[in-house]
Amino acid sequence: MPPLSRKRLSRNDVNRTLRNLVKALSSVSAPRERSTSELASEMSKRISQSKPSTFDGKGEPSELELWLREFDKLFDVVECPKELKVNQAAFYLAEGYFGWELFKRAMREKFYPLHVRKDKSNEFARLEMGGMIVDEYYHKFMEYLKYCPDDVPTKEKKMQRFELGLSYDIQKHIASDR
Repeated sequence: MPPLSRKRLSRNDVNRTLRNLVKALSSVSAPRERSTSELASEMSKRISQSKPSTFDGKGEPSELELWLREFDKLFDVVECPKELKVNQAAFYLAEGYFGWELFKRAMREKFYPLHVRKDKSNEFARLEMGGMIVDEYYHKFMEYLKYCPDDVPTKEKKMQRFELGLSYDIQKHIASDR
C-alpha cells in the first residue's frame, strides 16, 4: 500500500470526490422492506410445501399435542415470525374456525381473570348517576360496558340498564314520554 500523501487537495478535488462517493452510495440499494401481506404469503407457501397435517379437534388430547409440536418444528424451519404463527396455523384447523366472538372471549379470560370480571360486573350492576351529569354517567356506563358485555347482551337490555341508573327525575320524564 503506497504511503499516504500529505498534499493538500483543492476544493474542486474534494467536491469531485464527494460527488463520486455520493453517486457510488446511491447506486447501492438497500434491501426493500417486505409488507406484512407479502411476508404472510411467503410463509404460507413455505409451510404448504411441507404438507402439514390438519387438526379436526377430535380424538385424544395427545393428537393436539402432536399437531402443535409439528407446527413448532415447522415454524422453526421456515423461520416464521411470531406475529404470523396464529394465522398460519389456523389455516390447518379443519374444525377450528374460532370466530371473532370466541377470540374476544378467550382474550378476556386470559387477560381479565374471573375475579376481575366479577368485580367489574358488580360495580356495573351498582352504577347509578348520583351527582353526575348525564354525559358523565353515559361515559362511565360505556366504560363498564367494555368490561361486562355479557351482562347486557342486547340493545334492549343495555337501554334498560342505562335507564335504571339514571336519577329518579330523569326516569320520570322518560316514563311520561312513552
